Amino acid sequence: MRNGAAPNVVAVVGDADGLRYTGAAGAQGPGMPQAVDGDTVYRIMSMTKMVVTVAALQLMEQGKLNLNAPVADYYPDFAQRKVLTGFDGDRPLLRAPTRQVTVQQLITHTAGLSYSFFNQDLLKWEQVTNYVGILSGETELLQSPLMFDPGDRFEYGLNIDVLAVVISNITGKKLDVHLADAILKPLGMRSTSYHKRDVDESKITPIQARGPDGKWVDTGVDYAQNPALIPGGHGLYSTPNDYLRFLRVLLRGGELDGARILQQKTVDAAFSNQIGALEFPPTISTANPTLTCDFSAGPGL
Repeated sequence: MRNGAAPNVVAVVGDADGLRYTGAAGAQGPGMPQAVDGDTVYRIMSMTKMVVTVAALQLMEQGKLNLNAPVADYYPDFAQRKVLTGFDGDRPLLRAPTRQVTVQQLITHTAGLSYSFFNQDLLKWEQVTNYVGILSGETELLQSPLMFDPGDRFEYGLNIDVLAVVISNITGKKLDVHLADAILKPLGMRSTSYHKRDVDESKITPIQARGPDGKWVDTGVDYAQNPALIPGGHGLYSTPNDYLRFLRVLLRGGELDGARILQQKTVDAAFSNQIGALEFPPTISTANPTLTCDFSAGPGL
């Protein structure tokens, strides 16, 4: 913190048996006297993705979700998605994909979806179509085109937002309600929610950026409040201590403090290479690793 490289940072380290280290430095926000700690609330952005993925794996275990099935089986509108091939001036050129997107391709980011901060063609598409943006909270954010044929390659993108719709359509619940019932409450993650009202707002650290004078300032950037679409790729507020509980349940093979949210074989498979795998889950055994979780005030997705 002394050289100003970040406005604040909290680092927690844990293993299957518990918390092993907590380190923190910096103020909660510009002009705020309180220092950050393991109970500071962050917008955890893409760390939301793994929680939503676990919810999908739970449905797989229950026989309600076939990972090898087309996404359109659970989300019919998704069958209309096309591949962006280029532009005629500012007119996007689109074609039908050569194959349907599967649920597993969403989970492994091989479906063809991307983010515009990684893909210049998608950025241009967003600009010429006045795309609502991924933080808008609008259902139109799911209208983003495919950037390549499903299964052709890996590209990080909007996949888990689509997976969230699959989950909601299967369960008949809004994603925030289902995650709370299936994961957050069983694990005692009391400071994790899609809603500010459910966390200690006095502990929320703002998303910050450098101002003209080089000092850190509150950008005012936040998730959409009361969104029409509960996103799967971002959206959760959480604390380092809360999120470590989620990491520990994975280190423990799906169980924590008597609450089992996944089977051991599913966790083993989730931590194996799934890109190009023909079946899920394969028979895999893993060692007992240690996970490190770093939180900072940066907004990166």
